[in-house]
This record gives sequence, C-alpha cells and structure tokens, in this order.
Amino acid sequence: MTPSAKVTLVRPSVGLEEPKESFASKQKKENPALPLAKSATFTLKQIDVEKIASKVGEAVALIPAGYEQFSLYSYSFTADKSGQIKQNMSINATKVGEGSQQSGRMITTNFYTFNFTVDAAGKVKAVE
Repeated sequence: MTPSAKVTLVRPSVGLEEPKESFASKQKKENPALPLAKSATFTLKQIDVEKIASKVGEAVALIPAGYEQFSLYSYSFTADKSGQIKQNMSINATKVGEGSQQSGRMITTNFYTFNFTVDAAGKVKAVE
C-alpha cells in the first residue's frame, strides 16, 4: 500500500519562537492537581420545571412589605453528595418610592437581592 499524498510541514523561523516554560506550567509539573471528587449528578427529567413559577410566587410572598418590581435574578439546581437536588433562587426588588435616577445618559436603579432555598419537602425558605 502506498501513501496517496506526502505532507511536509514547513515552519518559518522568522517571528516564531520555541514555547517557553511559564510559572504556571512549572507549578503544574511540581504540584499536579489532585483528582477531583465526583459529585452527584441528576438529569433534567428529575426536575419538575412546572413548579418553578409557583415557587417564585411563594418566595415573593415572603419578601417584606415596602418592596416592589420583583424580578427573578437566578434559579439554580444543584445536587449534594447524597444525590438530593437542591433549589436556590435570588429575587431582585426595588424599594417603594425609590425608583430610578438619571444622571446624564446613565440611569441608576438600586436593586435589593433576596435569596431563597426550597427544602426537601418543597417549602420555600428565606436564606439569611
């Protein structure tokens, strides 16, 4: 069997230098990273996404009076070592009457973040 084509790599010598060893590469050789512990995983089928809206509504009801314009900032699912799925969310809100301020071309709005978690029973709790 004969090769169909011959490939020759040409490397120009002008402007290219051999790779130099950096501080980071030296550290990696001297202290190889320890293998990371495997964390529990879950599939999307295990998450009931239809309940997210109701959980956000429950969280908004827990926010004290004096806040308005609620917006969901983040909603995350994580698995702990035992495989239990944890739900965390953050809701942004503005104080009543505070509003936005314009300074030149910039508009500034103060948002206050409230953090919540959903326990194993499905009850929403505020995180202090």
